[in-house]
Amino acid sequence: MAIIVIDAGHGGDTKVGGSSANNATAPEGTLEKDLTLDIAKRVQRILSAMHDVRMTRQTDVNVGIAARAHVARDAAADVFLSIHFNGFSNPNVQGTETLVWPGTGPTEKSYVLANLVQKATVGVTGYRDRGIKDERRLGVLNPQNHLAKTARCLVEISFITGPGKTNAESDERRLKDARYKDSIAEALAEAIEAYL
Repeated sequence: MAIIVIDAGHGGDTKVGGSSANNATAPEGTLEKDLTLDIAKRVQRILSAMHDVRMTRQTDVNVGIAARAHVARDAAADVFLSIHFNGFSNPNVQGTETLVWPGTGPTEKSYVLANLVQKATVGVTGYRDRGIKDERRLGVLNPQNHLAKTARCLVEISFITGPGKTNAESDERRLKDARYKDSIAEALAEAIEAYL
């Protein structure tokens, strides 16, 4: 049995410890913070049958960046996955990307996890594969906030400000479908299982 920490990005109404309450808002008002918690809970339900799954938050509260990582550190977690959705001013931008700490090499455990997460997520969203990124120093992935044994990455599932799979739908409308959200959660859970 592995210890897995699922981090639902953002939350609450105010910035806490470097963590903004919400970063992306879809055209009809859907908030990133609500989607991340929804998907995180679905992943937790799937993996809890086989593993010890911890959450950085279970409700609409904000948790500081270091505190999120410390949930994994304090639990000596094997995996830390932070779930996010992107947003952009250009409504035509769409794609899936996964982030690792700068300088993480392809053979390192965090990169291996990120690669599995990226492939599994793109397989469900069907969006452009924007690849694995290592340009941003994201506090939740900072090695100083984690144990060396913990594989950690952050997935940006899609741009909630962008188009869906067809011209007739937006990504936001697509994300109102519980079956689609289940498919995303199953892909993330399968990626974690494949890593383990």
